[in-house]
Amino acid sequence: MQAADQQIALEDVWVEVHGQLDPRAGTPGHETTPIYPHELSYTVRLTTDVTELDALNAAVERFCPILNLLRQGVTVQGTVERVPASRAAA
Repeated sequence: MQAADQQIALEDVWVEVHGQLDPRAGTPGHETTPIYPHELSYTVRLTTDVTELDALNAAVERFCPILNLLRQGVTVQGTVERVPASRAAA
C-alpha cells in the first residue's frame, strides 16, 4: 500500500521473517523462557527500478499495523464459550 501511495512500481515482493521459538518453554527448568516467538527480524526484497527506498521503508515502519502491533503490543481479551453438542448439531 505504501509503495502504491508513493507511486513505486513493484514487480515482486519477497519477505523473509525469522524468530526464536524454544520448544522447552514452560517446561520444568524453563519456566521463564518465552512461550511465544521472540527476537523477530525481517528482510524485504523488492524487485523495482526505483533505487531510493528510504522513504518507502520509513512509511512502512510508521503505518504497518502488524509491525506496530508487534512493537507496541496491545491488550487482548478473550473468552471461551461452550456450546452443547446437541445445540451445535441443530
